[in-house]
Parts: sequence; structure tokens; C-alpha cells
Amino acid sequence: MTELEDVFASMQESVVVIDAQGRITHWMAASERLLGWSQPETLGTYIDDLLDPVDSNGNRTCVWPGASQYRMRTVKGAPEREMSVATKSGKRLWTGVTTGLRRDSAGSVVQVTAVLRDIRRRKQVDTKKSEVILAVAHELRSPLTSVK
Repeated sequence: MTELEDVFASMQESVVVIDAQGRITHWMAASERLLGWSQPETLGTYIDDLLDPVDSNGNRTCVWPGASQYRMRTVKGAPEREMSVATKSGKRLWTGVTTGLRRDSAGSVVQVTAVLRDIRRRKQVDTKKSEVILAVAHELRSPLTSVK
């Protein structure tokens, strides 16, 4: 194992490398731990067919920025996008996805490196925050019945 492979193997985040057509070319160890599929099961598979990504509104989205039906503007330094992805077990997993693009001399995307991070805990905290805000807002709008 090379030093770089050791680094990737020790990461918590899933790192997936995708070619210009949207097919998986590298599937790191953390990807298997997070999503369940082994590297041999994923190589050559279209990333968006495998993960079936869905945004927070329930709309199909994409990991691979070249997917024509889900075209998005992907620029260097683009922020993390939240999406629910399928796992091998059939369950959905909330992930934060960031992508890095490698372009050829003409500017065309030739490779995408996607980093997927498990954000279930963050989503749970956000849900709890929303519940508290809603409860407080309700109490503030309700008439004060106990005041005499």
C-alpha cells in the first residue's frame, strides 16, 4: 500500500473519484465503511445510479456535476451540498458532499473527486433546534392565559 493509500484508508470521509462520464474509478476504504459497497462492486458504476442522491426537498440531484438532466454550476471552492444517498443496505444516509474538479487544457471536466461526509448528527441537531424555535414561537403567539 502506498503512503497516499494509507492516508485515504485512515480517513473518516468517503472519497470517490469519478471519470468524465460519471463512472466510479476509485472507491476508498471509508466509502465502503460509510455506504456498504466494496470497491469491486462499484468500479465502473455510474455514481448517481448507485447512490440515487436526493436533496432536502426530496428532488433527485447529482453527485457528478456533469449529469445533464441535473446540471448544476460547480465551481472551485463550491460549498458542501447536503443530500440523502442510498446505501447497500437500502437505507438512506444524509451526507455533506463537496467536489473537486480536474479539467483538461480546454477546460472540460475530466475527473471529479467527491468527498461524502456523514451528517446525520448535524441533521438531528438542526431538527431539534427547529423544534425548539417552533415551540417558542408558538408560546409567544399564544395569549397569556395564566396571567391574572
